[in-house]
Amino acid sequence: MASLPVIPAPQPDEDIGEAQWNLPEVLRVNAELLLWHGGPGAVAGAEAQLLRSPRRGAAAGHPVMELRAATSLARLWQRGGRVAAARDLLAATVERFTEGFGANDFVTARQLITEWS
Repeated sequence: MASLPVIPAPQPDEDIGEAQWNLPEVLRVNAELLLWHGGPGAVAGAEAQLLRSPRRGAAAGHPVMELRAATSLARLWQRGGRVAAARDLLAATVERFTEGFGANDFVTARQLITEWS
């Protein structure tokens, strides 16, 4: 039986480079991996990555990447007891959408806003 590849745990302060079009998603995935692996500094490192990601998504004109990052950050904040901030972040992000209301990412964000209200 072949072994599965191992995904190395990113370090909380690791510089992931400056990929252009997909940087918001790279930051988001890196943050999710930090949280998944856990360890010292994982939450703070993940939050730092996620705080960068939505700004990059918006700046690059990728609203879906911005929404995904905002959803990951909102979930992190909600788990940390910052429910109002999490809800407000998602609400502000989905308000900027003009289309794609049936997309899974959008529906998930709206459900979380409702759940946290």
